[in-house]
Amino acid sequence: MGELKELRLLDVTGCELLRRIPVNLIGRLKKLEELLIGDESFKEWDVVGCDSTEGMNASLTELESLSHLAVLSLKIPEVECIPKDFVFPRYLK
Repeated sequence: MGELKELRLLDVTGCELLRRIPVNLIGRLKKLEELLIGDESFKEWDVVGCDSTEGMNASLTELESLSHLAVLSLKIPEVECIPKDFVFPRYLK
C-alpha cells in the first residue's frame, strides 16, 4: 500500500480483521484527502503510554504529515492513548 503515493481516499471501514497498519505507511500517503477507519476496524494505534505493539503499528502522529487530509473518521479506544502534544489537524472537516 505504501506504493500508492497518489492515493486520495483510504476506506477500511468494515475490515474487522485488520490488526496491523505498518509504521509510517499512513504518513507516506502524502496526497491522502480522506481516511476512513470505522468503529469496528483498526483499533491498535501504537501510542506512547498505552499497551503498545512495540512500534509495529501506525501512530496518530503520522496524521500530522498529511497536509491534504480533509476528512478523518476513526475510533480511538482510549482517550489516554492520544499523545499529550498531539493536535488534530485544523483543516479537517
